[in-house]
Amino acid sequence: MQSDECEDYLESIINKSISDKKGSSLDILSKIIGKTQSEIKEDLLELETLGYIIFEDDDKIALTEKGRKTGECTIKKHRVLESFLTEMLGMEPDAASKEACILEHGASDDTIKRLKTYLGGPGRCRRGRAMQEGHFQRSGCMGIPLTSFAENETVRILYTKGKAGCTNRLHDLGVIPGETIEIKRRLSNGAMVVVIKSCEVGLSPEIADSVFVWKI
Repeated sequence: MQSDECEDYLESIINKSISDKKGSSLDILSKIIGKTQSEIKEDLLELETLGYIIFEDDDKIALTEKGRKTGECTIKKHRVLESFLTEMLGMEPDAASKEACILEHGASDDTIKRLKTYLGGPGRCRRGRAMQEGHFQRSGCMGIPLTSFAENETVRILYTKGKAGCTNRLHDLGVIPGETIEIKRRLSNGAMVVVIKSCEVGLSPEIADSVFVWKI
């Protein structure tokens, strides 16, 4: 099995939470990958041999540490590339996602790290011009702290504030400029539960306050 196909499987298993499902994993993967269920089963057995998953008798899939690490790394690359293509190059989200699916397999860790830094600071407007944070308002790229919004509101991330370590952590969670966030719950302590790419993510009050967005 080629490495890009292996990464596509692991990415799909995590994105669709397939490791939590029993009996339907073959059907779900068949629709995503575009192969018959017997072909999918053969590939899964190969992934098990390679040490990425444990494929149980009831078709339940359990990721190994190696498999989860590889899958999460692929997802991170996809998110960074997709954000770059939409935010900096102005591509439509669907087209950017398809392109990111191709590029994610060839992009090096160093390239992704540099793109994350580029997207995270000092901040760029939608047209790609480099700007300092204080210039956003004057240029029309206005940002409002995520904490200013209520439950069930949907916003788009403009930029994040904070040190590089904090920015990198946010990017790992999918909090990347250009990404859409749905505010699921606001907790009494100021923390928030948001939905990014169909995944629920918890943000502390301090972290949520460092994310600047616009309402869509």
